[in-house]
Amino acid sequence: MTNQIILSGQSAGAGLVANHVGHSQFHGPDGIGAVAAHFSSGTYEVTGPSAYYGDDPALFAERSSMPGIIASNIPLMINRAELDPPRIADQNDKLRDELCAVGRCPAFVMSEDHNHNSQLYAVRTADTTITGPLLEFIRANTH
Repeated sequence: MTNQIILSGQSAGAGLVANHVGHSQFHGPDGIGAVAAHFSSGTYEVTGPSAYYGDDPALFAERSSMPGIIASNIPLMINRAELDPPRIADQNDKLRDELCAVGRCPAFVMSEDHNHNSQLYAVRTADTTITGPLLEFIRANTH
C-alpha cells in the first residue's frame, strides 16, 4: 500500500509537524514518510529561548524548521486564526510568503473571527472554516 499519511498539528503540534518536515534527521530511510503536511497556527522559526529548543542563541537558526519546510517537496497547507497572537500570525504569514516566493504557495486558510483556540473548538460543528478546506486538502493528496 502506498503512503497515505498527512501530518497535521495545531499550535505546539504544528511546531512538531514543522520539525519533522523541516529537519531531515527525523526522516526515515525512505524519506519524509508523509504525502503532505498541515500546519495550524504554529511557529517555524526559533527566535528566543524555549523549552523545546533551548536557550543558546547560536543554535536558534539551526533549530528553526522554516528553511527545511521551504526546501521540502510535499504539498503543504497552512491555516491560522485571525486573532492569533501577533508572533504566531507573523510566523504563519511569513512561511506562506516564503513558500510563495519560491513558487510553492501552500493552501492557506485564514480563520476569520477565530482566536488561537476557538478554531479547534469549531471542529465537528457547523463552522467548516478549517475542516472544509482541510478535508479537500486531504482528498487531493491521498488516493
